[in-house]
Amino acid sequence: DPTQTSTLYANPISISQTTTLKAKAFKTGMAASDVTSATYSFAVQVSNLSQLRQQNPDGETIYNVTGEVILSYYQSFRYQKFVQDANAGILIDDYSHVISTNYNIGDGITGLSGKISEYNGMLQFVPVANPGQPSSTNNNVVAVTATLADLTANFNNYESRLVSIENISFVNSAIDTFAVGTVYQLSDGTNSFNFRTSFYDADYIGGFLPTGQVTIACIPHERTDGQF
Repeated sequence: DPTQTSTLYANPISISQTTTLKAKAFKTGMAASDVTSATYSFAVQVSNLSQLRQQNPDGETIYNVTGEVILSYYQSFRYQKFVQDANAGILIDDYSHVISTNYNIGDGITGLSGKISEYNGMLQFVPVANPGQPSSTNNNVVAVTATLADLTANFNNYESRLVSIENISFVNSAIDTFAVGTVYQLSDGTNSFNFRTSFYDADYIGGFLPTGQVTIACIPHERTDGQF
């Protein structure tokens, strides 16, 4: 903390890395002020989501994604958004509604700034600033094709990305309709994987489970009770 013999502020202070500054005022015949402090943070720049996912999810470091990402899905719960680029995806958990701009699926977003952390095994991005208007619109959200075996072996490669899985079936269940927060089993005849109705706003909620082999578009995610 500053003392009466510390460096006297006389000119603007130049900083180029994350720094905490402290100040205290002294005047003859008067009690000294309290110590005031402020931390100035410089974001670590990454060019894409693959690089972002390789960083330390300490929940403190601020990252700036310089490349464009595409919105693939959003829901009202916690103002969550899923974004992806050519090789990776991530969940934006925006509980404080920092991102006030209304985006549509297919919008491009450039300049995401925020922190990353893991919650129940799921990597999430917590924004610290609103990126502003879309950098592009009406982009085609490309789904990566995967098998159930792929998801089992390399789940993190697909987490938070739009994924297409072909030739799978819903295993017979006592529940014949889709209910919110419910787990159903998928099978391709050899491998199995769990499907969870985590998106309460999805238009299939209340509809009947499909019969026979189908292709589904999904966004793999993780919870304390497993990967879905």
